[in-house]
Amino acid sequence: MHKGGFSHDPSIARFTWDPEAAGLTGRAFTADTISFTGYLTDVSQPDGTHVANRIEMFTGFSLHGKPVTPEGFGSDYGLYFHAVDKGIGGPPPNILDFKSVEVELKADPGNHNGPVISDASGTGFTNTGPTGEADDIVLAHGSLVSGMLFLDLTPTPPTLTGDQVGTFIPDVAEFFKGGSELLHNFAFNPATLLTMTDGPNGTSITNFNGYVGTAQFVSDHPGNGNAFGQAYNPKWMDSICPA
Repeated sequence: MHKGGFSHDPSIARFTWDPEAAGLTGRAFTADTISFTGYLTDVSQPDGTHVANRIEMFTGFSLHGKPVTPEGFGSDYGLYFHAVDKGIGGPPPNILDFKSVEVELKADPGNHNGPVISDASGTGFTNTGPTGEADDIVLAHGSLVSGMLFLDLTPTPPTLTGDQVGTFIPDVAEFFKGGSELLHNFAFNPATLLTMTDGPNGTSITNFNGYVGTAQFVSDHPGNGNAFGQAYNPKWMDSICPA
């Protein structure tokens, strides 16, 4: 048991991020969990294929279950994931099988992007000028290892569970210490957050706004090489992404 009564999960890798290494105002901090609020616009075609634009705004960090408050975060800079998801839809419970995900971890210098607007026309920031996303810094990028979206119709209201594992490749290497080369993104939310709109040419547009989730780095497993290599071990993947 960790001091203070919080246990340490050995499958989760702690990380230290240094905002100053990316030219941001703030001090380095250590955490093991990222909390976020997400917004997305998904367009599905008549053939069942989906393309979604997704923004997940970081709302906080924690270490062993205790909140971490980085200096400057949320005032001098913001952090978020910006992703494009592609997949194939299906009947419940596995309503979406992700086929590709391209994601970037971005920093917003000065925290000037403003609120996220997400509707049938798309998902983006209120500030569309030169101090909005246009001047944001790509800190890291990654792509899909595995992912599914599950709809459980049993409870009231029904629930949606999004579960993705992706690679994590730094673009500003000095910003990052610790962590690993795999990031696990998990979200469990009521399906009532979904809104659907008929689009042109038989398409359907879905918005999923205000969902919450967490992201955690997957630890290396001793004796099995680094975390990136684990992605290609099916038995190991089953342990973090159960069917």
